[in-house]
Parts: sequence; C-alpha cells; structure tokens
Amino acid sequence: MTEACEARGLSRRRGVAFSSRRYVAQVVEVSATANSVNVERVVCAFDCGRAINPNSIVAQGEGSILFGFSAALFGEITLKDGRVEQSNFDTFPVVQLKHCPAIEIRILETPEAPIGGVGEPMTGMIAPAVTNAIFDATGRRIRKLPIVASGLAITSHRGGSDRGLTQSV
Repeated sequence: MTEACEARGLSRRRGVAFSSRRYVAQVVEVSATANSVNVERVVCAFDCGRAINPNSIVAQGEGSILFGFSAALFGEITLKDGRVEQSNFDTFPVVQLKHCPAIEIRILETPEAPIGGVGEPMTGMIAPAVTNAIFDATGRRIRKLPIVASGLAITSHRGGSDRGLTQSV
C-alpha cells in the first residue's frame, strides 16, 4: 500500500489480465471497518490497440466496470423447483450511477495491435481487484461471489454521501 493511501486509511489492490486480445489492469481503493467496506475508486489502465474514439472507449469502460461490479456484488443465479429464477436482466440488481465509486480510465495505445473490442475486456477485472482490496483492508478473503453473500456491508461514496449498496439497489 502506498503512503498516500495509508495516510487516507485506504487499501489498494489490483486485478490484471490479457482478455479479448487486450491488456487490462484495474486498481481498486477501499476503506473498511470490521463489517463494512467502502469502494472509493477504480482506476483502469487499458491497452486498446489504436484508440479511434477515446470518448467511446471511456464510456464503454465505465459501463463495463459497473456491469462487472454489479455482477461481483450481487450476481447470483438461483434455482427454485429445478428452474432458474432469474429470467432476464430485469431481475438482476445493478449498481446505479449514484452508488458507483469514482472511475478513471487510462487509455494506453499499441497501434500495431489487432483491432478488437473495448468494453468486454474491462468487465472481468473488477471482481478480483475488489476482492483483493477487501482482503488487504480486512484480512478476510472472499472466495465466492456474490460479495454481498459474505455478510460484508458494501458502500460507495459518490458526491460526498454514504450510500449503502446492499440496501439501496
């Protein structure tokens, strides 16, 4: 943990992958108490090859990170009488913008890389980054998703107010 994070009482950990022919790294900063974790910030470095439309890459990245964050926090497929209870995305809780942490996308370019997708590679790294940061902050290893099943209260500060994700979504 860097001195700057330590001074602010934050833990910082990462998830890194080569996904869909793209390199992706995400760093998550969290603050924690004994039974509560606040996800403060996500920084994503993404090598997209040639950045044709950087604004679109940032928008895709933010949406992908929130989709992956939602899945990591709440995503669960349950069965009842031998059938899947969730019929479509309308039955899955999704983190709303007012509940999301600050997200920064850093675009790296490797112009000779093949053309590929920009949203999909950024989805999968949020779960390991968040669970690694939770471990660093609390000493508690999350080995099964969704994270809310662990009993931790997960919150996020957006605009200076504390909003509980486990109750508000």
